[in-house]
Amino acid sequence: PIAELAERATARVSFFVPDGLKAPDMLLRVSAGGGNVWWMGDLFSNSAAGDQVWWLRLLAPLFGSGLGYRRNSKPGVVYVKDQGTWLRSIGGAIAAHSPSVVVPAHGDPVVDDTASRTQALVNAAR
Repeated sequence: PIAELAERATARVSFFVPDGLKAPDMLLRVSAGGGNVWWMGDLFSNSAAGDQVWWLRLLAPLFGSGLGYRRNSKPGVVYVKDQGTWLRSIGGAIAAHSPSVVVPAHGDPVVDDTASRTQALVNAAR
């Protein structure tokens, strides 16, 4: 259980399960060096050209995905029950603990202008 996991973690580690989910997808935040490192799970990615074969890069935009830092729409079908509630929950957590680094489940960590880029991804879908 998350509560047990949280008891074993240090004070720098926080676990967050957003509201609005039908299947739990836990996010993780680690406070380090005056900033916050977020692990955002499958619902966010930062794919580069080398992460996908060429024909998938051509088809991906047709299905709402693609290269770069973005919210993934496909995992949302599995995890998210109420998108508005989920987005407000994620947006509030990000606003309260702005990310200096985001580690998505797929792709390279996001380290440039991370807080505003992440908030923009959440706000764009509201």
